[in-house]
Amino acid sequence: MLKRALCFLFSLIMTTSILFGSVLSVNGEELTESASTAPAVSGAAEEAETAATTLPEATVSTALFPALSVSAISNYFGRVDADYNEYTSEFTITFYLKSSKNVLSTNWTLVYDSALLNVDPEKNTKLSICPAMDKGSSVSFEQDDKNGKITYNATSLNLFDFSTQDTVFAKIVFDAPNLTAADTETAKVDLSVDELWVSELDPLTAISALDKEIALVSKGDLVERQRKKDLSVSARVEITHSTFTGDFNGAATKDEAVTTVPPTTVKPTEPPKPTEVVDPKKDVTPKDDNDVNTGEWYIALLILAMLIVCSTILLILRKRDIYND
Repeated sequence: MLKRALCFLFSLIMTTSILFGSVLSVNGEELTESASTAPAVSGAAEEAETAATTLPEATVSTALFPALSVSAISNYFGRVDADYNEYTSEFTITFYLKSSKNVLSTNWTLVYDSALLNVDPEKNTKLSICPAMDKGSSVSFEQDDKNGKITYNATSLNLFDFSTQDTVFAKIVFDAPNLTAADTETAKVDLSVDELWVSELDPLTAISALDKEIALVSKGDLVERQRKKDLSVSARVEITHSTFTGDFNGAATKDEAVTTVPPTTVKPTEPPKPTEVVDPKKDVTPKDDNDVNTGEWYIALLILAMLIVCSTILLILRKRDIYND
């Protein structure tokens, strides 16, 4: 009776060990497989279908004439011209002065075509018009249907520094609204210097020395340079570079050469594929369909240990029976 019970117990232990090892092997394989083969998205964009896009037909207009021709003239600073296309919204005219003697006072008036150009006082302040003469200056703006006018005055007994480099004497920003390529408009900007006096500081009083004061322009007239042998003066004017790039030779007709670019179709961009993260512990060698899966090594070791224990118990019981007999 005892032998049968032991045999039954041994069979039960063996069956339980085999089943337990199989379940652990299968579950462990499934968990490892699912954890190692789960795709991980690294740096990939979310999946989205990108439909083909057709760009509209583009038309590049090359005008044979500029939309606006500007001439900036002055009785003291010379002249400069520029041509602008219909996309130009503003341009700047800057008058520069450098003198071996510093400026004592000046008075000038600038007249422009208000039918084509606008002067915004917010863009043209005392500081922006002439930073060197901000303190001690005043500016006023007038405008009607035909002409606009800027009047500027500045005086300082301590003198304005214009002796070290080419310094801004007057800088005006003009708005050019409603330009079209259909017709060429011509605008004139005229800076008339009425008074321009230079001098040197008296070392005792630190103000202008009366015997050093020289008029460069008086009552709108230029003073003869020959009378100012000890004075060096340079004056120039600059304007924003022309934006009109056509060949304006005067013989062309006011037609426009139009170049048409056909519509372009842009193909949808495929999103990048997700990157698969591979577990370094997993064997990535291709498996043969005929291979037998024996599970993990520790499962086999557990089963072997249980078999050894059961065999040892049976051997002891067997020797005990023989001894008793």
